[in-house]
Amino acid sequence: MAGKFPPNYMGAVVQGQALGGIFAAASNVIILSFGADDVAAAFYDFLIAVIFLVSALIAFIFLTRSEFYQFYSDETVAETGNDAEDKKENVENEQLIDNAGGDSKVEVLQPMSSLDIVKRIWVWILSVFICFFVTLAVFPAITVLVKSTSSGNQWSDKYFIPVGCFLVFNIGDYVGRMMASIIKWPQATHGGSLIILIISLLRIAFIPLFLLCNAAPHSRNITDVSIRTLTFAHCSNSSFFLSKNSTLISREILSNCFG
Repeated sequence: MAGKFPPNYMGAVVQGQALGGIFAAASNVIILSFGADDVAAAFYDFLIAVIFLVSALIAFIFLTRSEFYQFYSDETVAETGNDAEDKKENVENEQLIDNAGGDSKVEVLQPMSSLDIVKRIWVWILSVFICFFVTLAVFPAITVLVKSTSSGNQWSDKYFIPVGCFLVFNIGDYVGRMMASIIKWPQATHGGSLIILIISLLRIAFIPLFLLCNAAPHSRNITDVSIRTLTFAHCSNSSFFLSKNSTLISREILSNCFG
């Protein structure tokens, strides 16, 4: 649905998802700080989530009635006669591009099958798969097993996982998505897709790096700062390249749909 709106709204949706993760992790830490145990904290977290879901649903219902939403979602009331013909003509005109320099020559969007699209963007698709594979292989299955180098205090026993694992991860997620909208590299070209694929493959190194941390430790003694820095780096670059893929894939498809 968000893809029907202008690109800046897609960016807001992506960043809003990351902010939602930060809010959830931060609220859990705040609830724990008030003395709640794990069971009570989980109950209050789910209660807050339900309240926000209901609020979002109500806001969405009101949104669907606005002219702005109906315009971009093509849910306006069907016109008849000349109005319908004018709208059809306007839609066709929106598909005309590359009219710079006063040249009357224009190019029109050509339909493509799903298989043709996959053949053109398979490198981007593979990069997305590898990014998600590495992220989900590490978080939270391995990261929650990491132990603090200290013991017998509130930080190691109560706050290490909520802060060091979930809150740091979601902050890195938000930073990565923000950087994707700021940094204009790589470009939506074949070379750009290969660059992202290579970097996505290099991210596989995060799996053994996390395993070498204090996950079910024996004699390893990796500092808490090093572990959290690794968590932040892992999540931020994952979100950066996933956001880049989402943006550049659409540009790649559009650039190959003109002819």
